[in-house]
Amino acid sequence: MMLPRAHVSLVLIAHMSAALLSAPIWMRIGQTLGKHQAIMLAVFLYIASQLALLAVPPGSLLMVSLVSLAGGSTYAAFAMFPRARMADIGDEELLQRGADRTGLLYSLLMGTWKVGQAASVGLAFALLAALQFRPRDMTTSPAAVTALYLIYVGGSVLLASLSLIALRRYPLTARRHAQIRAALRERADATRYDKEGPAHG
Repeated sequence: MMLPRAHVSLVLIAHMSAALLSAPIWMRIGQTLGKHQAIMLAVFLYIASQLALLAVPPGSLLMVSLVSLAGGSTYAAFAMFPRARMADIGDEELLQRGADRTGLLYSLLMGTWKVGQAASVGLAFALLAALQFRPRDMTTSPAAVTALYLIYVGGSVLLASLSLIALRRYPLTARRHAQIRAALRERADATRYDKEGPAHG
């Protein structure tokens, strides 16, 4: 899958363009399937795209770009749905405990997101350095290149698979959230009735 340096930028452009252009599509998928099922679909597509990298012929710009388009398209789902589901959790907290903790929940989400991104990059580079991978050095061994594949593909697939297991048992489904929203509306109506009294006329 090794590409000339000039082609790497083209692949990255395709990757991020897919993330941007697929956002409306994922929004429609979320409305049709529900946020829970939509993000599971995105994780499955991401795993498939990562595994497809192993089958790409060396130096094939077209195949790498197509796989990169598929993998990049999932980024929009990963950006949207965790935030949307955090709002659902905020509704559940409001119903059960009577406190609006949406701001706290979002700060926890973004904090763990950033820590995870930083930790993954630091760990990956540390492992590659330990395995003598030198991207600017022509003496990099085939074993070090194989280690790069295993870290980039294997690590991603392993963690994404674990997330699928967690998502499969996620209790706050679309049906449960609809019940929560209905209960919150009933509570709001009852509170307004207590304050204003029965309507006249």
